[in-house]
Amino acid sequence: MLPSGFRLYKPGNVLSVTLHRAQTIQVQASLWTEDLTGAKVESSDIVSVFSGTNRAAVLEGGRDHLIEQIPPVTAWGKEFLTVPLGGRMDGEIIRIIAAKHDTTVLVTSSTPEHSHNFTISAGEFIHLDSNESLYIVADRRALVCQYAKSQEASREPSDPMMMIVPPVEQYAHAYKFVAMGVTSTMQHYVTIIVRADDVAGLRVDSKSLKTPTEATETTTAATKETESMSWQVAWSSTPSAQFVAATLDVAVGTHDVRSVDAAATFAVLSYGYDKYESYGYPAGFRLTPIAAACKPTPPVDGDGVDNDCDGLVDEELQDDVDNDGDGLIDEDFDSARLVLFLENGVGKDGGR
Repeated sequence: MLPSGFRLYKPGNVLSVTLHRAQTIQVQASLWTEDLTGAKVESSDIVSVFSGTNRAAVLEGGRDHLIEQIPPVTAWGKEFLTVPLGGRMDGEIIRIIAAKHDTTVLVTSSTPEHSHNFTISAGEFIHLDSNESLYIVADRRALVCQYAKSQEASREPSDPMMMIVPPVEQYAHAYKFVAMGVTSTMQHYVTIIVRADDVAGLRVDSKSLKTPTEATETTTAATKETESMSWQVAWSSTPSAQFVAATLDVAVGTHDVRSVDAAATFAVLSYGYDKYESYGYPAGFRLTPIAAACKPTPPVDGDGVDNDCDGLVDEELQDDVDNDGDGLIDEDFDSARLVLFLENGVGKDGGR
């Protein structure tokens, strides 16, 4: 029996509605055991889409609210890196969703025998239970989400949470985020995934980090002090030799992560947990329509367009340097990024 005013739609049915500015529509599964993952939303004008559940367990145990704003398919990527959540021993769940039929997904694990190769269709998804770093490459656009397990499933203080994993193609060069004080005893973390060549230029709250080569081992924790906080840094390798990852303990409050190299891009994930509490979200990423059909165009400063059709947007700095190493100079640039860093007193000489 459906509540008054509700209508039941079966798989394959099409729901068509007209919405005016600031109006919303909610579509929900008829049973708590059902999943709307794979549903396709198309619109004649700009809309935002949020997906999740009001109360769910991840594997088993405690339940919590899960929700994320879903990026448009045109902003989905083909290359992803996931890193085990800080302070956890029992891993997390990774979900990979395909946008197109016959999408081949290669998942390379830190342990080679745990690597996988899948083929999935549009709207289909795969689940991975992993406690290792993963390098995910799809031949067509995909969306990747990372879930913290329920407390009973992980044997650690936590609660379910869900966060979008940014594709490498949409990594940004500067972030500002908040470690949320949900409880007084909550442990807060940030994970940074960065190209190994760009590690030395990273700045967290204006301070540099000890690099993996400066530590006695890549897994050695190194303490760094700032005027307002201290943190522990644990570096780890990833299945992609090009990238490394840093996991930091951070304090409640606002934090800033950027690089002294304006051409460097990286990912930042902010999350935390306590007994039956958790939160997690990407600190940001670009939403450039890189999946749209591309035709090379003359570069226009900071136009947010992939002028050279290489899957990257405004990756050059208009500084007569081949910033992305493709043999071309200033073929797709954003000079404002360089100006911003110079105005802030930050440059390749080490910054301020």
